[in-house]
Amino acid sequence: MTLEKSYYFKMTAEDLHGIHMEDPTAFIHFLIKLDAHLNLLENEEHLKKKLNFLVYELQALCEDLKDEDKIHVLNEYFFAKKGFFSLTQKSPKFGDLCLHQLLINKSANSLILVILYQYLANQINLPIYAIGLLPLHIVKWYHNDNSTYIDVHRQGKKFEHSEILQILNCNTSEQDCFEALNIKQIFTLYLNALIDSLKSEELYSKLIVCLDLAMSMDENNLNILQQRAILHYKLGDFEQAWSDFKRYFAFSELDCASEEVKLIYQKLVEMKRVENHFFPPSKILH
Repeated sequence: MTLEKSYYFKMTAEDLHGIHMEDPTAFIHFLIKLDAHLNLLENEEHLKKKLNFLVYELQALCEDLKDEDKIHVLNEYFFAKKGFFSLTQKSPKFGDLCLHQLLINKSANSLILVILYQYLANQINLPIYAIGLLPLHIVKWYHNDNSTYIDVHRQGKKFEHSEILQILNCNTSEQDCFEALNIKQIFTLYLNALIDSLKSEELYSKLIVCLDLAMSMDENNLNILQQRAILHYKLGDFEQAWSDFKRYFAFSELDCASEEVKLIYQKLVEMKRVENHFFPPSKILH
């Protein structure tokens, strides 16, 4: 099995810069570009127009309003008028993580719903940010030196103080689950969700794209590097698999690897040995 050329996709320096600079518009435009690529959509501009129309309508409704009124209008517009709602899933399907599906069908996994909700809030100057409680479905609204927590699972319902305390008491993570996430963190969570769903559905050509992007975001992520090496091998791209495994084992001991990884690596070593025997590297005489 080999990869179709149409699935090769690279994150540009401009894309990466937009994410690191916390640019919401650059981020969502990149997600549209990625969505169009993964789903072989011919015209990503159509998706941008749908998005821009949402922004235009919402900004018109919120003109000259105070923040307290804007949040009410946002929830009424997003959940009631436009009918966006969150699918409750432990293991989302690939399609339910796609922005174009959300814009067309109005329903999606809460992660991509939060991304769109946060973007629209930004466009009306509401300081709203996703928080680190997983699965991603709660956003934090900063106002009057206070924080209000909003649940996209429950159509924008605000959390009561008692509900927040209950979540805190049940939280077993060492990290603050109510800390606001930056765009890079959200994108990393989104990529991880895509990777899990694509792996589960065996959509390998799309999976390799997302693994490449994950490596672009964190070139020291050995787990992603190992996954990509294994996938390259399964797809018959032995040179790329060899390159990834050499890099992987520069930082990890072979003895600590899984049996699957050991077996694949040994096969690649044998292939390189045979290749070098019959086709030795050329030597340039000086």
